[in-house]
Amino acid sequence: MRNEPGFMDLRQWIGLLEREGELHRITAPVSWDREIGTIARKVLERKGPALLFENIRGYQNARGRRVFTGGIGSRSHWASRRTPVTARSSSM
Repeated sequence: MRNEPGFMDLRQWIGLLEREGELHRITAPVSWDREIGTIARKVLERKGPALLFENIRGYQNARGRRVFTGGIGSRSHWASRRTPVTARSSSM
């Protein structure tokens, strides 16, 4: 028997967080080397929502132009959404 993960991809996880009001989209321009880390750390310290930075200076047209942080920053997020992992039995 194969164990299926609770979420197939990051998009599903981000969607769930957004539906539950646990995601904040940041559309203001931010610098990747000075602002993102500071903002993410401060929000995480306060047990705030996950963050999706959507406007990174110098990367507006790049393929990887968004940064997602804090998706499992809160233990309650992780614990409430995680599917139990069971060991696969094998016959020897």
